[in-house]
Amino acid sequence: MSDFKISYKNNKQVLDMFRRDNTILIYIILLAVVLGIFIASAFVFYTKHINSDVIQSGIYIKDINISGLTKEEAIKLVKSELDKELNDHLLLRYKNNDYYLAIEQIEAKFNIEDSVEFAYNLARSGNFFSDLHDYISILMSNINIDPILVYNDEELIKYLQTIESNLPDQLEQSSYYIDDDELVITNGKTGAGIELDKLKSEIEIALQDISFSNRYIDIPTFIKYPDKIDVDNIYEEVYREPQDAYYTTDPYAVYSHVIGIDFDKEYLKEEIENNPDNEEYTLELSYIKPNVTNNDLDKEAFPDKLATFSTNYSASNTDRTTNLRLASNKIDGTIVMPGETFSYNKVVGKRTIAAGYKEAPIYENGKVTQGLGRWNMSNIINFI
Repeated sequence: MSDFKISYKNNKQVLDMFRRDNTILIYIILLAVVLGIFIASAFVFYTKHINSDVIQSGIYIKDINISGLTKEEAIKLVKSELDKELNDHLLLRYKNNDYYLAIEQIEAKFNIEDSVEFAYNLARSGNFFSDLHDYISILMSNINIDPILVYNDEELIKYLQTIESNLPDQLEQSSYYIDDDELVITNGKTGAGIELDKLKSEIEIALQDISFSNRYIDIPTFIKYPDKIDVDNIYEEVYREPQDAYYTTDPYAVYSHVIGIDFDKEYLKEEIENNPDNEEYTLELSYIKPNVTNNDLDKEAFPDKLATFSTNYSASNTDRTTNLRLASNKIDGTIVMPGETFSYNKVVGKRTIAAGYKEAPIYENGKVTQGLGRWNMSNIINFI
């Protein structure tokens, strides 16, 4: 009896083990069947998706839903919606001065075609498992695509440079001029320059954000400094060697003398260095008379006297006499060759109080009036 019981227990253990092993096997088979059905279904669905001509669900461009659309339909929809939102210009501002950047001027637009093409190709790489993963991820989370902004960079830079040249704070370079016996140098002034790269970046961001139309961009600037006053360069331009007057007989030609000009450039350099913030620097010029002037040629160059002219004036009017003397000294020795025109204003120069001229009676339109070293235009002489 006891032997039977032992045998029974052993058989029961074997049966339980058999049942447990078969259950695991059944579960494995069922899992394999389910997995096979899922993979087969997924593959059928994937094949259908790959061969479809529409964009999968869950894809947006600029928050515009293009799910289930063909590429042509998506391009048309996105263009239509963006045209409604986009402004035709951007507003740039500097110190209460507004500048309008026309979108059309820089040919700015979104590359919608490439964005739609990218959207269509999502989960269509050709790798089954990778595409399936991407497809499910997009369905669960959605994806919003920002199309690439394209514009004419050359036109944008040209426009920004135009704005820079019209900013209220303009850079002024140093300059100089000669006023009678003086060299006058004006110091340069700092100005504003546009940080082009930074402004371009802000414009790109603004164009990408279609809601930007109601705002403006502050133009970023930096300080532009004028070039240092180049005394050596000024000296090279102003300095002039004196040249003697001379003439030739074959062919006959007279060459007028040239008055030399010089100034103390070392003193000027020191003055600028010691007073860098001065608005203006003034330095007396030295005029160097040549050894032979036009008057020295006289009878040698002009052996034949062609004509003479004289006029009387009242020496009692000292102011008028002063003006006549100053102008005559400038004109004396002037040579006018055949075909040339004598210019009183060019030879005499400015008639100013600083140059020594006085207010005195002059003849104008048949009447006597007060004037400052003026010339009666009826007395102009043309030499033929």
